[in-house]
Amino acid sequence: MPETATIETSPRAVFLSPEGLIMMSSAIFADVGEFLVEFIPVVGQVLSILIDIGALLFIGGWMYFRSGTIRAPKKTAAKVGKVAKWARRSKWLKPLCAGIEMLPIGSSILPLWIVAVYLELKYG
Repeated sequence: MPETATIETSPRAVFLSPEGLIMMSSAIFADVGEFLVEFIPVVGQVLSILIDIGALLFIGGWMYFRSGTIRAPKKTAAKVGKVAKWARRSKWLKPLCAGIEMLPIGSSILPLWIVAVYLELKYG
């Protein structure tokens, strides 16, 4: 019977992949851009909402097409006990991050797009 070789990658490899770099930088761009436009009176609130809608379509679409859902997958829950607990807790964390980002008050301060992309790359 032929032997099969497995290649082990470091956990950081996902974040340094082209997909990880593009999505993390777009999440950073969305969160920082949203924070900066908040300083513009009246128009900043509208621009913040537009940035959130764009980020929701881009990042949310990526999360959906990547995993077929916007929740943490159940495969993650089967790996390790600690990770399973975190995955079950984070099952609603990614949609919660996106939902909180849609609120006009306070969402500009929190880096929730970055958190959602991080969770998707790490556990999704």
